[in-house]
Amino acid sequence: NNPITVRLLLETNYFKYKGISCIGVDWNLNYTICEAFILGMDEKTLVTIMRWILQDWRRMTSGLPDLFMWRIKKEVKGAGTGSEKKSVKRDGRDVEILFLEVKSHNDNLSSKQICWIKRMLKLNLAVQVVKIRKKDSISK
Repeated sequence: NNPITVRLLLETNYFKYKGISCIGVDWNLNYTICEAFILGMDEKTLVTIMRWILQDWRRMTSGLPDLFMWRIKKEVKGAGTGSEKKSVKRDGRDVEILFLEVKSHNDNLSSKQICWIKRMLKLNLAVQVVKIRKKDSISK
């Protein structure tokens, strides 16, 4: 139940099973993305998200935000376990994550997207909706 164990489980299983066909696994996601995802949130949040997906696979595998962004803000001494709203000190790093839903100027959020955004906000995850404007409507 600690972040280093979760990371080691990912590392061991990612490379052991990489390429083997499995429902719900996209091997096009590289290890760094998977690692950032698990290091960027506390364990309770990660388990909650996985539980939602596994309990209702069909409904919960759609509506997730379009983009997942992360950055390693700085190196910190030791493996921290404290969490903040947008940044988590994990595995010796201060990892900041952000989920983005991108919409065109004439598009709206679906009910599934709204559901995911509300759930993520409830977990204190950083999530934003970005509305893309038409080129001619952007002021110079």
